[in-house]
Parts: sequence; C-alpha cells; structure tokens
Amino acid sequence: MRRLWLLVATALIACGSEASPAVEEVVAQLTTTGWPPAMPGAPAGDAPIDPRDILLQPEAYIGQERLCDVSFLGEPAELADGGERRLVRCVGETGAGWADLAFAAEARSLREFVRVGERIRVRVEEGPGFEGHPRVAFVAHVSAAEGAVETPAPAPPIGSDWAAIAARGDENVHRCAVSWVGSVRRLENGEYSHGGRVSCRSRFAETWAKLVFPEVTHRSSLRLRRGEVIPARLVGFEDGLPVLRYEGP
Repeated sequence: MRRLWLLVATALIACGSEASPAVEEVVAQLTTTGWPPAMPGAPAGDAPIDPRDILLQPEAYIGQERLCDVSFLGEPAELADGGERRLVRCVGETGAGWADLAFAAEARSLREFVRVGERIRVRVEEGPGFEGHPRVAFVAHVSAAEGAVETPAPAPPIGSDWAAIAARGDENVHRCAVSWVGSVRRLENGEYSHGGRVSCRSRFAETWAKLVFPEVTHRSSLRLRRGEVIPARLVGFEDGLPVLRYEGP
C-alpha cells in the first residue's frame, strides 16, 4: 500500500522533470563520512552563538544574554517605539545564522559600534523576528571578533534523483546533494523532533523537500549548508513535497 502511495505522490514532485526511474543515479561522495555524532546541548554563555541553534532549542536561550560575532549587518529599519532593527549574521562554533537585531530607542546612538568583525552582547527575546529569524536585543559592544569570518560554501555536486526514487517506491538510503538549506525548527507533532526545507540537486532538477530529524540527531542540522552531501531516506510526502529523513551521524 505504501509503495502505491509513493507512486501516486511522485507526480507532485516531478515538476516537469524528464527524469526516468530507469536512469542510473549519480553517486556523489558523502560529506558526512567522518562526522562525529550530533553535538549535544547548547553552548555556554561565554561562547559566541549560532542563531540557528536558538530555533532548535529556544528554551535554552530565551531571556539569556549571549555573544554575537558579526559577519554581516543589514540596513536599518525604524521601529514603532522609536527604536531600530537590522538583520545581523552571527558566527558561532557550529556555523553562522541570521538574527533580527533590535536597538531600543535609548540605545540607537550605540549602533555605530556594531560593525562587521566586532563582537557584541545581545539578549535573546521571545517570539519570531523578521522572516522568522530569532529576535535579539543589543546590550553592549564587547571587542573585536577574531572568528567572525565565514568560508565560502562549495558548489553542490550531482546527487540522487528523488523524483525517480519516489517513482519506483524506493525506501533505501540515498544521497541529497544540498543546494540550499533553510531554517530547521522544532516540530510540534509527529515522530520527528525537528525539520526544515532543503533543495537536493540531481542531473535533472533541483528537488525541494522537507528534511526531518529524530531527536538524537537534530543538532546535526547545524552542519548543513550548500555543497554538503547527506544520507537520507524517503519516508513520505507533505504538502506535495517529499519528506526525507536524515540518516547521518
């Protein structure tokens, strides 16, 4: 029954692709080979944050002050209370992510101290910010940040064709060559604790999918970026997209 369901649902993700189930897949080398198991817990208060981790475990951050090593700063926008907000990119030990940085009206004069390459202290606020990014409030400038540099993401290789995998009802582990990865967040219901959207590159198309994680490996999502090749298994469909279970460490 499940095989029949996969055959029917694959029409939702083909998106005009000319892929054929008979076409042999390209075997891309896994970049997860050699990765240690998923890192447990949140960083200590004296470690620069990766804002993506706030989305994974908000209870460990809300109301807390953390360090942000600034690698990018967006244009300012006015707030109704006389304050200001800007998108900021913070580099932490696990990687980099976006946050919605707010300056209270009385702190706007301090925004000149927030520059790329500087370390600032922020307070993590409750609720989603601009485009769903975590909300943080400026507290103080700390120092220059030695680690506020990001390495360019490599070009994604050619990976498995997920439309063809679905068409043949294949439930084995295959390779998603990540060409884009969105925010991974906690899921409210179901057997998987966290999930987010990714795009997997094949010879025929960029296939959008929902990537889900069991609780034990959810922090491995912090390692994902463009160019990684991850092991995944097709476990269903949701809103017309294939649902891929992360099968790495």
